[in-house]
Amino acid sequence: MAINIHKDFLKKEEIEKLKKEMLSSFFPWHLAEVTWDNEYDQTHYQNSQLTHYFHDGFRPRSDHIELIKPLLEKINFKGLNRIKANLLIRTDKKIIHKMHTDVSVICTTGIFYLNTNNGETIFENGERVKSVENTFVTFPSNLRHTGTTNTCNAAYRVVLNFNYF
Repeated sequence: MAINIHKDFLKKEEIEKLKKEMLSSFFPWHLAEVTWDNEYDQTHYQNSQLTHYFHDGFRPRSDHIELIKPLLEKINFKGLNRIKANLLIRTDKKIIHKMHTDVSVICTTGIFYLNTNNGETIFENGERVKSVENTFVTFPSNLRHTGTTNTCNAAYRVVLNFNYF
């Protein structure tokens, strides 16, 4: 199962605009649960993150879908299943979430890293991808993976998850 890494995915002005809009106080983030892996002590951490669904159930769910148009124009897709953004606040200890697949259908999963931090994506085959701004990673949707929190100077870790055909 191939994991493909595409660096410098968007133009500089496109990534800057996306960051400015998504990290403004006007962008609608929603509280959602995160599933922690059982091997980690969660007593000092809330099991929550902020999310925003751009697209779900094969249809747009956000008034902000135009914001990610530069990403959609670069992704070679025939149909969109889901596009979801996740924002995790920095923690003092790196937390690894539970291994999962995003959707139950076989398609392509993509992860776009909005900011650089020491969080990462970990795959069931042992491969790891660091959160580096403006990087887009693609892999088969049935490849189990997970994300982590960050512990560096970045206040948060933001990724956009794409599931498409």
